[in-house]
Amino acid sequence: MAGQEGKTPGIEKFDGTDFGYWKMQIEDHLYGKKLHAPLLGTKPETMKEDEWKLLDRQVLGIIRLTLSRSVAHNVVKEKTTADLMAALSSMYETPSANNKVHLMKKLFNLKMPENTPVAQHLNEFNTIINQLSSVEIDFDDEIQALIVLASLPNSWDAMRTAVSNSAGKNKLKYNDIRDLILGEEVRRKDSGEQVGSALNVDVRGRGHDRGDRGDRRANRGRSKSRSGRSRSRSGRQPPKCWDCGEVGHISRNCKGKKKEVGSANAATEDVHDALLLSVDSPIDSWVLDSGASFHTTAHREIIENYVSGDFGKVYLADGEALEIVGMGEIRIRLPNKSVWVIHKVRHVPKLMRNLISVGQLDAEGYSVTFGDSAWKITRGAMVIARGSKTGTLYMTSSDRELIAVADSGAETELWHRRLGHMSEKGMKVLQSGGKLPELKKVQFGTCESCILGKQKKVSFLKGGRALRSEKLELVHTDLWGPSPVASLGRSLYYISFIDDHSRKVWIYFLKHKSDVFDVFKKWKAMVENETGRRLKCLRSDNGGEYIDGGFKEYCSSNGIRLEKTIPRTPQQNGVAERMNRTINERARSMRLHAGLPKMFWADAASTAVYLINRGPSVPLDHRIPEEVWSGKSVNLSYLKVFGCTSYVHVDASARSKLDPKSVKCSFIGYGDEELGYRFWDEQNRKIIRSKDVIFNEQVMYKERDGAEVSSEVSSGVGPEVEVRKDSSSGVIPFDEIADRAEVRTSDRENAVERSSAAEIRGQSLDADQRSSPIRGQSSDADPRRGLTEQRSEAEPSSPAPRSEIPSSRMSDAELRSPAQTELPRTPAAEPRRSSRVIKAPERYSPSLHYILLTDGGEPESYEEAVRLDSSVKWELAMKDEMSSLRQNQTWELTELPEGKKALHNKWVFRVKEEHDGSKRYKARLVVKGFQQKEGVDYTDIFSPVVKLTTIRLVLGIVAAEDLHLEQLDVKTAFLHGDLEEDIYMKQPEGFVLKGKQDLVCKLKKSLYGLKQAPRQWYKKFDNFMCGNGFTRCQADHCCYVKRYDNSYIILLLYVDDMLIAGSSIEKINELKRRLSEQFAMKDLGPAKQILGMRITRDRARGTLRLSQAEYVKKVLKRFSMDGAKPVSTPLGSHFRLSKQQSPRTEQEQSGMSRVPYASAIGSLMYAMVCTRPDIAHAVGAVSRYMSNPGKQHWEAVKWILRYLKGTVDTALCFSGSKRSGQELQGYVDADLAGDVDSRKSTTGYVFTLNGTAVSWGSKLQKIVALSTTEAEYVAVTEASKEMIWVQGFLEELGQRCEKGALHSDSQSAIFLAKNPAFHSRTKHIELRYHFIRSLLDSGQLTLEKIQGVRNPADMLTKTVTVEKLRLCSTSVGLLA
Repeated sequence: MAGQEGKTPGIEKFDGTDFGYWKMQIEDHLYGKKLHAPLLGTKPETMKEDEWKLLDRQVLGIIRLTLSRSVAHNVVKEKTTADLMAALSSMYETPSANNKVHLMKKLFNLKMPENTPVAQHLNEFNTIINQLSSVEIDFDDEIQALIVLASLPNSWDAMRTAVSNSAGKNKLKYNDIRDLILGEEVRRKDSGEQVGSALNVDVRGRGHDRGDRGDRRANRGRSKSRSGRSRSRSGRQPPKCWDCGEVGHISRNCKGKKKEVGSANAATEDVHDALLLSVDSPIDSWVLDSGASFHTTAHREIIENYVSGDFGKVYLADGEALEIVGMGEIRIRLPNKSVWVIHKVRHVPKLMRNLISVGQLDAEGYSVTFGDSAWKITRGAMVIARGSKTGTLYMTSSDRELIAVADSGAETELWHRRLGHMSEKGMKVLQSGGKLPELKKVQFGTCESCILGKQKKVSFLKGGRALRSEKLELVHTDLWGPSPVASLGRSLYYISFIDDHSRKVWIYFLKHKSDVFDVFKKWKAMVENETGRRLKCLRSDNGGEYIDGGFKEYCSSNGIRLEKTIPRTPQQNGVAERMNRTINERARSMRLHAGLPKMFWADAASTAVYLINRGPSVPLDHRIPEEVWSGKSVNLSYLKVFGCTSYVHVDASARSKLDPKSVKCSFIGYGDEELGYRFWDEQNRKIIRSKDVIFNEQVMYKERDGAEVSSEVSSGVGPEVEVRKDSSSGVIPFDEIADRAEVRTSDRENAVERSSAAEIRGQSLDADQRSSPIRGQSSDADPRRGLTEQRSEAEPSSPAPRSEIPSSRMSDAELRSPAQTELPRTPAAEPRRSSRVIKAPERYSPSLHYILLTDGGEPESYEEAVRLDSSVKWELAMKDEMSSLRQNQTWELTELPEGKKALHNKWVFRVKEEHDGSKRYKARLVVKGFQQKEGVDYTDIFSPVVKLTTIRLVLGIVAAEDLHLEQLDVKTAFLHGDLEEDIYMKQPEGFVLKGKQDLVCKLKKSLYGLKQAPRQWYKKFDNFMCGNGFTRCQADHCCYVKRYDNSYIILLLYVDDMLIAGSSIEKINELKRRLSEQFAMKDLGPAKQILGMRITRDRARGTLRLSQAEYVKKVLKRFSMDGAKPVSTPLGSHFRLSKQQSPRTEQEQSGMSRVPYASAIGSLMYAMVCTRPDIAHAVGAVSRYMSNPGKQHWEAVKWILRYLKGTVDTALCFSGSKRSGQELQGYVDADLAGDVDSRKSTTGYVFTLNGTAVSWGSKLQKIVALSTTEAEYVAVTEASKEMIWVQGFLEELGQRCEKGALHSDSQSAIFLAKNPAFHSRTKHIELRYHFIRSLLDSGQLTLEKIQGVRNPADMLTKTVTVEKLRLCSTSVGLLA
């Protein structure tokens, strides 16, 4: 023991030989102990000098302890670790000529002696190679393979010749040669054991397996031993001992034989009889014998279909003959619940060992493999049985090894499922590479899902083609489909791309074949941008999707060589074909194991590709594609079993106090481009992405509570309730997905119909009593209790808990026997509850694939904000908000009065982008105002905001008169409003005062979220402005104006954003000062942006541009149209939209319910009302079908988005006016019966101030016009009302405006307006449309004729050509 003291565990003493191996060991040891820094010789910056010296001295001592005495004396003077290693390297690693000659001689003289283990020889070879590498001599992989082959002894000449001939022109690989040699060694050992163990039988009688009588006689004649035994007993030759070779005794009685424990040897001559060692063994122990002719056992009780008879004899090693008295079958139950039947098992009563014949198994189609001290029996993809080697025998220690193939492989099975049913070989590669640290040993059992998902007939032909040397040098691609079942995203195809160099796979799902070209361009741009390389060659089959639609021309123009396979020769595209098969097999296995419906095939395929990229690849010598592609090591610790049950956390803001804190889902994949896992919420029929989740990998989707509904009979005084089990296992087909409320409604209606008989007999059956919870939903009442108890415990003021999907029903027997159902009578004072469930419009149903996220990726709760990397910024934003609240004395802490309820609150986080591109983190405390009650917590809530037309008019005046334009922001604007009611609120999350947790906040000032907050703030601000001499405009109550002697100021208010325009900057600064004294203000300086509209001003040129370019880009990205091809007009002339194109079937409505139609219309409308009059007519047309949009309507919406893609930078351009006053012009137009469904006409008008549009509109008329004249006349009247408002507003601002002119291209409408007489053709027109006549008579406006080709209002009523659209846009100041 003393000799072991001071020795570093696991490291041999270095005595001067094999320095490279010792250096590797010491470096690994120090890195494992995290003591490797002194090896580098550089002190870390964060470490103190004395700490560094101590660490260096400790490592120096560790290294010295691993040196032998002779070596240590040579380096005793070295005082640091770096100096010590440098000295050792110079002495033992210096690539001197003498060292090189010695090692080269040692390598070329290396010969493997006969009967030497191959592993020992390869270890010696690798040691020499490593030593040569340390002296800067490296051998090519093929050279190493050739040296190993040359070093084999003469007995290996046949194998060496076969390998050399089979290689052909391909280069040999060392790993392949190593595996061949090791495999040949195992084969030789196995063949050698055939001499040592055999079991043959002498076939006698009329057994089923006896041969021809003549052949048997011939065999007897040729067998020496049999001819000897055929003599009489008295004339038999004396026995000969097999151990010592002496005659006269047998091996059992030999006194000089060597005993071997745990091993048995037997020999067989060329006869039918068998010699077998007699070894005591239990009934469940079986030996795999490669020399036995048949299966044998001594136990009659385990044999089925037994047939007795004389089937020959078995001869043991001592010459004793054992009779075969019967034959039958043995049944063994496998792990997948199937039964393995072993036929023709011989019954030998005196045999002491159960034998399984390897030869018989081979004849029956089984495959038996031996190696690594283990054996395995397989048939196709199924592992029948496996076991270990005991001594020199391949045997089973118990029947559990046959029945439970992988008792110790529970972890193996779990990781097998996590890795998407990866092969055994692949898992062994990952385990040996340290990728699966939790898995100690890979031991496979039978996976029924793999058999069902991967079983095949013929494998692809193996090719010896070498991989390409660079990424994207060659890419394989193939299209799969169509799928018989659409995926969740309604996809029917997928296309795969495989990089030949790294073998990384990309997969994209398509709805149509025609989408291949667009997907390819997106993929190409992504990978080329990621790698910095260009795609050189693309190999595909002859599918039309790779030829038509510009695909071929695109490849030619980008220098991509497009390789096509020969027709009907898929083998030439074998990489892609084989990969698609692998994807399908693994996806099928995962989905079947989870029990998910077929509509999840795309999720399974996506997960399969994700795992394939992170698993070993055979063409890469078992390297991992993702690591080869990215150069980074992959981490597999986060993998989970596809389809397992998961519990996803529900944010506090999305649930009440009594609701569960998690929702039960099924895991369906990983987010490759998005963070978090993906889950299927069966209850709400939607996909969730989250990272806050708990997995139960032992329970699959098919095993969840909702998959199998129990039909237990409830006990108690109530009637028995039968719960019907749906044949679909609770899975709703995809084409039947609808709002859950619809299902509940239909089920409740069915329940009412089923209970009608009971109601006729005077029985009252409540809606809750006709249902019971299923799908794992719980109710407050125990479902096993009687209905009487459930009903009596429910409070009259609140309905009893309802199940998620009632599916129970009363049996016919119960309805016929009301006497057996003791139900209480419903109290007269309690109103009858309606079974009607309110159903939201289907377009608002949760979308499966469209999840609305905040643009900036902001946190949605306080807990999420403090966990993010940017938590410091969010905490500062919250502290700033709390500081404002305290300074404003927004609340005071008090006890909650009896009878009052404290409102809840939450933090709202936003990242605001400034005009200079910087980001501002903003946190806002918001009260949950939906808890307020009208008349108690609030009364009036209306509050005005400035009109967009007002903003544009003021900006036009600013540009015309070169006014100053400043912008301010009110900090916590709503906090300045004074409350008139007593409102209490809980303390803000994260800022609850210690020791005062039970107190609540009594609000003294208004707060965001309160229903009356906007109104109270506006009242406070309005009083301040009026008190400072400002006049509130009657045309817009959020516009204030104040006139001075030689100047004036205009202030616009939109909630908390202000624009101030004026000719005197001193007056503007004075107003800023007063506002800052009264409110917490933030001076933003010259106006740059208002309500998402960017203000760009060039005062030198007198221009001002109002643009929404950034907003349009966000909209395009939000709806995945940022890569779309632009078009030239807002709406194509081929669109003839009508209600006839709306969905009519439930399947069509289900498909369109997942399209974000309403959201897209809302986004387009905001762009239209702010700065884009050119899309007004198109947006108005598509918005008419929001209640039931169809595919053609959605195509029209995408067309508008494509138009915006090509006109992103289009903006309203205001310019200075050379006139003394403002010039206001109006243009109006109308079509006739443009709406196909209602036959109503469309009114369109636009008003310009100094040549730039400030007001416009495009909408259907309220009446059906009978002629073009009538439609134009109605449009003129509507436009005149807007013009009167604009003129009045300009007058309030003190702007001298020339008499406005309204232009129309209808001469008949102008005559009708100017003629006061009523004609017979116009008497049906409503009187309000004659309002235009009074305006003309009073001279408030003039009505003038304009040519149709010059009327810019044309683009607001109809689809126009590109040239006409350009003319109209330019006429109203809409420029790019």
